[in-house]
Amino acid sequence: MERRRNVPRLGIWLFPWVSAFLAMIAFSAPLAGPVRLGIYVFDNLEGRHTQSSTFGTRLGAELLPVCEKVKVEDSVPLESNETVRILDEMTKERKVVLATLHAVSRNGELEYPAIVFADDAIKFTDLTWKVDEKKVLGAAEAAGLNHCLMGTCEGMATEPNLDSAAGRRGLIAVTAVANVRLLSVPAGEAEWMNTYRQVVSHADPRLAFDQAVEMVSVQVAEDLREFFAEVEAPNRKEKE
Repeated sequence: MERRRNVPRLGIWLFPWVSAFLAMIAFSAPLAGPVRLGIYVFDNLEGRHTQSSTFGTRLGAELLPVCEKVKVEDSVPLESNETVRILDEMTKERKVVLATLHAVSRNGELEYPAIVFADDAIKFTDLTWKVDEKKVLGAAEAAGLNHCLMGTCEGMATEPNLDSAAGRRGLIAVTAVANVRLLSVPAGEAEWMNTYRQVVSHADPRLAFDQAVEMVSVQVAEDLREFFAEVEAPNRKEKE
């Protein structure tokens, strides 16, 4: 009887290693295909949100030619971790009354009393707000986007120096500082980020901030167009 040789089954042995290697390449490769971008930037001047949303509007207009889809969201989800600190400062050395809350249901609707802490009103502009990353990613995924730009663009007004020429003219210097990050929606990780700063002087600080935000938006658009081009370059070479 002829003996069968013990031949190693290389195909079975190599299959899991090859599969793992291919999966690693697929995971590390940049996202291919057109960019569907959502812009979630909270722009505010001294804590007050600007209703015009100049940042997202101008940035979206600049990126429309290089993106398949651009969604500008004015209602940006925010979160703050300073609520406890603010309440502690507001109620320091003051009488705070704790009471059980009651509600009454009438005709299918709940009626509940207002809650008052001491004799002060809580001002939400006193809190430090940041964009809620988890909610933004969820909203971007639901909208069919593969990238989202999130961050803040804050304006800080400087009181004019009355001894200077600008001060005598009543000009107020406003500095717009933007901190933005580009996130991949499927991976939930940042692919690009940067900080921008622009100063504009005007008699009306709101107009100064609006102009500064527009200038920052153009700078961000230039850098994003360059970044998208660098990401797409390897994909074009592979197709060729």
